[in-house]
Amino acid sequence: MTEEQSLAMQRDYAMKDGRREIDVRLSLAYYFITRINLDLPPASTRICLSNIDEVSEVIDDTKAGSKTRILERKGRSDGLNAR
Repeated sequence: MTEEQSLAMQRDYAMKDGRREIDVRLSLAYYFITRINLDLPPASTRICLSNIDEVSEVIDDTKAGSKTRILERKGRSDGLNAR
């Protein structure tokens, strides 16, 4: 990418010094990342998420916690239905 292209991208995304910080609720992080294609390898995109590993770990942990809670609720409701 040329310097001119880089500056144009920085203007498009309202970046300062080549960076942009965006606060996103955890519940929307996955959709934000995929919508802007931040889940692609850095070589195939012009912008990247500097802490993608950290964000992915939090999303995965949250999904696992949700699955656990669903299974726990299902187990409690199955026990109620057996009576």
